[in-house]
Amino acid sequence: MKERIKSFLLIFLMVSALFLIKQILGVSGVGIIVTAENSKEALEGASYLLEDMILPEKKLISFGENYKTIIYNESDHRLYSSIRDPLAKVLSSKEIKIEEVGKATDRFIDFKFSNPINSFLLSKSLGNNESNHVPKEIVEIENISIEIGPDFNKMVLSNSEKAVSIKLPKEDFIEMEEIFTQIEKEENYDYYYSVRSSFGADTNLYFPYEITKNISNVYVDNSLSWMNSADKRQIARKYLGAALNTAQEMEEEIGKTVFIAERDILKIEDNGIIEYQSILDRDVKNRNLLESTNTVIKEISEKIPDKKGLYLNRIKEIESGASKGYKFIFEYRIMGYPVLYSTGNYLEMDVFNDKLKYMRVIERRESKRNSDFPEPGVHIKSSFDILEKEYELFKKYYMEDNKIPVKDIEEVSRNEVISWIKDTRLSFFDNSLKNVGSSLIPAWIFETESWILGFEALTGNLIYQESK
Repeated sequence: MKERIKSFLLIFLMVSALFLIKQILGVSGVGIIVTAENSKEALEGASYLLEDMILPEKKLISFGENYKTIIYNESDHRLYSSIRDPLAKVLSSKEIKIEEVGKATDRFIDFKFSNPINSFLLSKSLGNNESNHVPKEIVEIENISIEIGPDFNKMVLSNSEKAVSIKLPKEDFIEMEEIFTQIEKEENYDYYYSVRSSFGADTNLYFPYEITKNISNVYVDNSLSWMNSADKRQIARKYLGAALNTAQEMEEEIGKTVFIAERDILKIEDNGIIEYQSILDRDVKNRNLLESTNTVIKEISEKIPDKKGLYLNRIKEIESGASKGYKFIFEYRIMGYPVLYSTGNYLEMDVFNDKLKYMRVIERRESKRNSDFPEPGVHIKSSFDILEKEYELFKKYYMEDNKIPVKDIEEVSRNEVISWIKDTRLSFFDNSLKNVGSSLIPAWIFETESWILGFEALTGNLIYQESK
């Protein structure tokens, strides 16, 4: 009887301990329990890649009420690099205290991610082995705002649903404030204005009325287009390993080479696309974000030769049969601007913990021509110009999205249409028509809940549309 009681108590203590660990260490925003043990092991020695992969897409800088600009290229000023240490401190120090978010100042820098980033992964990318209570308070971060005050600075971490504020000493931001002051004094930037203030629209967007700085002519090359059979087999070796020795090689159609192994299929297309598929050897019942991220880092290290410009756009939960995993979507930047491809996302990976099931990459990268033979830039329209020119088109999409009949078109206000736009960004568009020396098209991308609309920045014409 005593032995039964001991056994029962032991089981009860084990269950209680597991419950307490879960409460103390927290659950991430995408469904994984992040423990001190697995977070240390999963990304050991790989934070240098995370550091490059997890980066904000753009920075909104405010020098005062009507003096704002947006910067895309990190290498121009290294603003994000200058806040890495205080951000790491906010996500790891046990002494950090969260305060209420008060009224924002007129002098600030917003670091905007293209999509919400898991707070534990962000902390890991900053070199933290352990995180504090902050990632449990806000499990996904979409925006990091540094508010510059006379006596102290505030760091506000936010997403569409929540914001937390942390007060930090001025000495934590000496480098950042020096860069901020330098940009302010140079005045070599385009002015962006609040759409809310200008139009009364319910949005936090900022539009430039005029773009005074030219944007560079940029070219890309497709490295697959001139490869012979031996070159393609070298690529296949990276994906299939020893299985390539017994794999069947065939031309599925002109310009598409296929390697079929026992559990894997690899397609190499002359138009610049590599696509890999594999069969899971077991069901993955419980998805683990850190283990899956570690797999992604390993696969990118082995299979992507040039990682410059590669950055994480978003992570989605996925299922395949009885297995649960994640889809990692990466984008590619040239000169700081994201590239939108007519053939899909730059890199997609379906990962189930330690297993890569699917990978698709577009092998079209920045040409040496850009640095060897630089050309003068071109003048482009502003996003405000695009909105004015194509307002009726935006209105049409808005009405379709909201199922508003044509007979009620006069009742649709301008503010309604503008408030429907969730984000704008300056980008390059690759129409993938040429293999060598393909000129990218400067484009303004407008994003809504349902649509991604791309407009040529030189003419204002619609050149891309994608429903989400």
